[in-house]
Amino acid sequence: AGKAPKGGWPIIAFGHSLTGVAQNCAPSLARGLGGYASAMTVMLNRGYLVMMPDYAGLGVPGRQHAPLDWVALGNNMIDGVRAARRVLPDASVNWAAYGSGQGGLAAWASAIRAADYGTGLNLVGAVALSPYADLAALADAASNGKLSQNQYRLLMVILQGLSQELPGFDLNAYRSGTARDHWDLLTSCAPPDPAEAQKLASQLRPEDLRPRDAAAAAALRNTLS
Repeated sequence: AGKAPKGGWPIIAFGHSLTGVAQNCAPSLARGLGGYASAMTVMLNRGYLVMMPDYAGLGVPGRQHAPLDWVALGNNMIDGVRAARRVLPDASVNWAAYGSGQGGLAAWASAIRAADYGTGLNLVGAVALSPYADLAALADAASNGKLSQNQYRLLMVILQGLSQELPGFDLNAYRSGTARDHWDLLTSCAPPDPAEAQKLASQLRPEDLRPRDAAAAAALRNTLS
């Protein structure tokens, strides 16, 4: 609220972390923007215009969401800034990128893409918290049975994304047991029974996400790197 400062409202492009790969996993479709509204409000109260993109493939029909496509993620942040300036004409050309996890990758990528794709705007900096810089180690952790509880769903969602992007990608080379039998529920960003999904997630074991053999592990490692 109030009058814009000289030069317009400075913009923060807010990159959300990985929600899923299905169209309905867009934060804009979720209550409280998927839990991000409170963090964005802190920035709003400090005088920033805050924009959070859903990322390509989330929210509206079209292409599949590719969670590790850094070029698309960087472009989404920049396009979101342009869109924000069209919605609010007294917005500044000055903007910063911020995000964690997948959002960290988006923030990092937007800094790389700003030089060529971000013409007409002035990126002042990027904050990339725990960005998905290189997830190849997930293949080794899965092979060695060393995935943490938090990495189970991360790997599952990444595998789901790869199965949508890469023709011939065999999901069953990387899942078995509970993971295979309840895959759709475990990878859903809006499960019909959240309690059941949480219960099943707690039952996952390293062998449920162990690659079928050394060749499958090597193929995943190469793809992720």
